[in-house]
Amino acid sequence: MTNLPQTQNDNPTAVAIKNIMVTNMKAITSVLPKHLTPERVLRMTYTALQRTPKLMTCDQLSLVNAMLEASMLGLEINTPQHLCTILPYKGKAQLIVEYRGKIALAYQSPNVSHFSAHAVFEQDGFDYEYGTEQKLYHKPYSGKEDRGELIAAYAQIKYKDGAFDFEVIHQADADQAKSFSPSKGSSYSPWNVKEHIPAMWVKTAIHRLSKRVPQCPELHLATKFESAQDIGQHGAIDMLPNFEYTAPLTASDDINSKIGEEPTETKTTEPDTGSNAVIEAMTVEQLKTEIAALSEEEQVAALQAADFTNMPTGKGSLQKVLLAHVNAG
Repeated sequence: MTNLPQTQNDNPTAVAIKNIMVTNMKAITSVLPKHLTPERVLRMTYTALQRTPKLMTCDQLSLVNAMLEASMLGLEINTPQHLCTILPYKGKAQLIVEYRGKIALAYQSPNVSHFSAHAVFEQDGFDYEYGTEQKLYHKPYSGKEDRGELIAAYAQIKYKDGAFDFEVIHQADADQAKSFSPSKGSSYSPWNVKEHIPAMWVKTAIHRLSKRVPQCPELHLATKFESAQDIGQHGAIDMLPNFEYTAPLTASDDINSKIGEEPTETKTTEPDTGSNAVIEAMTVEQLKTEIAALSEEEQVAALQAADFTNMPTGKGSLQKVLLAHVNAG
């Protein structure tokens, strides 16, 4: 792994992550998909640190684990498709596989021909039945009036042999899922923001259905990682043979010598005025595009930090939201 990219601005976290990967090169390479290299994983880590600076304050081992989990699933973080993201929580980095990411993983099964999920509102036509002759019917309301209150959500899957399965959830199911959310008490949690609640119901239905999809190791692995996260374990690292980690590392001469770099002087971290200048030069449309590329959780966190309840439309306010995201932590 001598061709790993250079650490950026001598950032101690980036240097430490690189050192951990160098030490465990053989073990990490053994679990990565063929299309991913350790070099690519490290570059994605650097990007994550730039987009969410608060990750630099997280436990280093949790950050390595989150990046490896995303890599082992074959998902890239913080893309416009919102497949997955890495967020800081109580000093640890956590991988969040969005519902779109789980759908993408389901399609990797050679037996799946269709996988989708939707929210159901009271004006919609909706009926379902479980059993040996199960059925599912949903016709969204298309009249001039509002579709009404959210009453259900479902995920459905169809296999190439003609078989199909589905999972429907209602208010009680959503409340149970919410009770396990670490951020359930925050007014900025997606569970408590009206426009995000349908997506959270859909995500819950997908999560339940995904446990029953046969011959889809990536989807089952995502569920395994989530279960490990719930009990404070490192899902990806625990699968690595002979993983070595001693203590938190910094950008010291000793680390630099191990990774083949010349020792550098300790530098004082300065405010990222470059990012501020770039954001201030953006047009309204560019600002909206950048914010839209963030995950729902990141948008909520940025709004909270910028003291907004809803997404603003003015240029100055949009700049404030994006700066809050960039300067987080």
